[in-house]
Amino acid sequence: MSGDGGGIAERRVHPRAEAEGMSYVAGLGRPGLVVDISEGGLGVLYKGTEDLPEEVVVDLINAAKNIFIDKIRCRKTRDVKKGQVTGFSYVQERRLGLQFLNPSEARTGALRQFMRTQV
Repeated sequence: MSGDGGGIAERRVHPRAEAEGMSYVAGLGRPGLVVDISEGGLGVLYKGTEDLPEEVVVDLINAAKNIFIDKIRCRKTRDVKKGQVTGFSYVQERRLGLQFLNPSEARTGALRQFMRTQV
């Protein structure tokens, strides 16, 4: 959107693709479900109790297609608390946005392949 209409400008450089249900992130303390992915980053649903550091190193896993990409440096762009897992729990459902930090050419190629498996 343009800034003159009062709307919010799109910040993403790369379009995101919805992820299939068997793609996961490891390295957050608990596994997370990948909900969308682009060449620049990904969105993750996870359950957690504590805030994550600004930078994390994660592994991407697609269980259905046997794909594993390890040690991806990311910067947290958002970590929104969606609600408690149960009424008696302090664990919260969260929506996390991660931006890939300086991936190598080989890692960028692997991420593109991972993205192609999602559509």
